[in-house]
Amino acid sequence: MIFEGIYNFFAGGKIEDELAKQASIKGLDYDEIKKDADSGIKECNVSFGKKYALARWYKTPSLIIYEELFWVFCVTDDDTPEVEVHMITLLNQYYKFKVSSQTAAREIYDRIREADSNVLLGFKDEYADIYNEHSHELKKVKMYWTLKQDIEERKKNYKPVEKEPEPEPIEETVAEAVDMPETDTNTAENSEIPEKFAELHSLFLSSRQKTNNVEIIDKLIADGRTEMAEELRKYRVNSVQILYKETPEGGIPVGASKMGGYPDLPPEVDYPRMTGYTLRRKGQSASEAEVQAESAMHLVMQLNLYELAESGADIDELFPKTGMLYIFWSGECDNDMFTPNDYYFIRTDDPELEHIQKVIWWDGDMSTLRRTAPPIPYPENIFISDGFDERCPENMIDFECYPDFKTESADEIEGLEEALDIDRYDLVNCDDKLLGIPQGGNCPYLAEDEVQLLQLDYNDGCLWKLFWIMKKSDLQKRDFSGVYIELDCD
Repeated sequence: MIFEGIYNFFAGGKIEDELAKQASIKGLDYDEIKKDADSGIKECNVSFGKKYALARWYKTPSLIIYEELFWVFCVTDDDTPEVEVHMITLLNQYYKFKVSSQTAAREIYDRIREADSNVLLGFKDEYADIYNEHSHELKKVKMYWTLKQDIEERKKNYKPVEKEPEPEPIEETVAEAVDMPETDTNTAENSEIPEKFAELHSLFLSSRQKTNNVEIIDKLIADGRTEMAEELRKYRVNSVQILYKETPEGGIPVGASKMGGYPDLPPEVDYPRMTGYTLRRKGQSASEAEVQAESAMHLVMQLNLYELAESGADIDELFPKTGMLYIFWSGECDNDMFTPNDYYFIRTDDPELEHIQKVIWWDGDMSTLRRTAPPIPYPENIFISDGFDERCPENMIDFECYPDFKTESADEIEGLEEALDIDRYDLVNCDDKLLGIPQGGNCPYLAEDEVQLLQLDYNDGCLWKLFWIMKKSDLQKRDFSGVYIELDCD
């Protein structure tokens, strides 16, 4: 005991510094956290407050925020009064504690439930089955995505019956540690478990931006690499990942955010078109010239900016908060194709329509929007435009904050790739997104005053991705006239 007291005396300052760093990285006041946690229950060097818990472990001191928790359950052993408390956060961190009794466990449960009623507490039969099937992944802090996939599969295959058989008893090693509400033991409620887990997915997304946190930073903190996490944070660039949603039975509502399909336009906005033209390359005869009729542009994406603002995913608040943003594309990829040059001669039919893409911001009465078919055909002779509907099918979309990290951080932070067990290019999100850092084999580099409006995975022959780029100052002024396209092309 004397040795332990001396050890804790010397280690205490280091532990408090580490916990304070974790709070700082999350943008929280450590003094407030400490006051809350230390006024609560103390069990095995862990203080459980009303909103936070502080685990003052020497090797891995940990700050636990109840609102970040996804699943909390207990495992008991008949041979001892101690109870194992397991906690999994929405950001894939896993913690295990031993508390002295079931009474202490119940009190901890009550505090968590009061802080966030959405946390899954305790065991129902199916929770226990999932835990037993995936305990290995759980211990590797990979539980969330494995669990999510498992639950979605169960939901897809679930067939309700009039009367379900009595549930099989839970294994002795996975016992109920606290009294759950009566509905928790009802078989009808048990059948809704997949829906509950699916519902928690949206909470997972919102928690990322609410806590101003990201998974890889949390992984570094959980591994005791707080200084590395703090250094990595300096290389963060916020982006908005585009998520694809299931289309409701009645179809995509007019005015909803979506990719592809026909746009929902107000009466005062003309359907975007590209001029017809005659193009003759150097050395070609007049009969060999390429002739393209005036054509309608494809809708790449329409954003309901209120939906984007409500999602909280645009942390830097660069986009307008109201109205609609439309991105149209002709299928052409040369931003300067209508500019005279030494390689070909081009004559256009309508100089006012000399553009290969168009971005429109409209802020008006949403009730006037109407789904609008193109008034003229899409282009016929443009290779990239062929199969556009297959590569950019109509889909409702949602948004989440998914920060990128500059790849140079892998050079400037020693041991970063090894600590995260990833390649440097994994620091940048490769999926469809708004803002953030362009990612691809031959992706563009942004100038100092540029932002990426949209990154779109296209995958057509040698074309892999499309990027819409503009000046940040123009985005802030709501001026989309200077947007241009770049390619990731072999």
